[in-house]
Amino acid sequence: GNRNLTCLSTTMSTSDGVKQRRGKGYVPSNNQNSNNKSGSSHKRNTHRFSADDHLTRAEATVRQNKISAEALYAQWRQHLQRISYMLVFASFHMAQTPMTECMKDIKGVNAEEETISGRQAIGMVLYESMSEIVGICLCACLAFFLSMKPHGDFSSPAYMCASALIPLQVGLYRQTKRIGCTGDMELLREDSGRAFPIGVVFHVIATGAYWFMDRGMQKIDLNVKLVEDLRKELNASQAKNEKTKNSLKSRGK
Repeated sequence: GNRNLTCLSTTMSTSDGVKQRRGKGYVPSNNQNSNNKSGSSHKRNTHRFSADDHLTRAEATVRQNKISAEALYAQWRQHLQRISYMLVFASFHMAQTPMTECMKDIKGVNAEEETISGRQAIGMVLYESMSEIVGICLCACLAFFLSMKPHGDFSSPAYMCASALIPLQVGLYRQTKRIGCTGDMELLREDSGRAFPIGVVFHVIATGAYWFMDRGMQKIDLNVKLVEDLRKELNASQAKNEKTKNSLKSRGK
């Protein structure tokens, strides 16, 4: 009985001592401190490397998107450039129709009585085909604009010149919707209507395409800028953390 009491008292005193040592005044050992520090440092390094990896992937993605968009838009501009060249030749062909019809009308009038001189005939032919001549100039300006290297924008002189010619050509088209320069309705055929200017239609198409490409590149450039700003902020934060860590180490020494 005395032995059991002695063992029980010894066990209780030992547990009380352990509890006292782990109470308010308990200080962890050096091994425990080093393990805690290494664990927190590992977490910080893992978080930093994870942020670096995500940012690097995002940066690579946006830059690849920019390269792909630039290649796609370059192909679009090449197609528009080819179309503009074809429209220049088509405009010359369209200008031949009113000139030919006007000269036929003048010959028909002069066959009965010669009242139109050569100089007047030239003026009448030029006025009759003025809408098509302006269309040739418009398509030529667009062709020059689309062939610019590097590519132009809406502030380019060639594009502004083409835009200024649109009201003039539309006004001339409305004044001379029917082909014929003598004013004699008997000489006008039923199918003598003038075709709508193709240069105006192509100008609208080219403007819409360039506006869409410009908006797309602005969004891509904004994404690239955001990623670059995040990279700068991350580098600044890492440099600040390293500086704080070095200062704490120097104070500990």
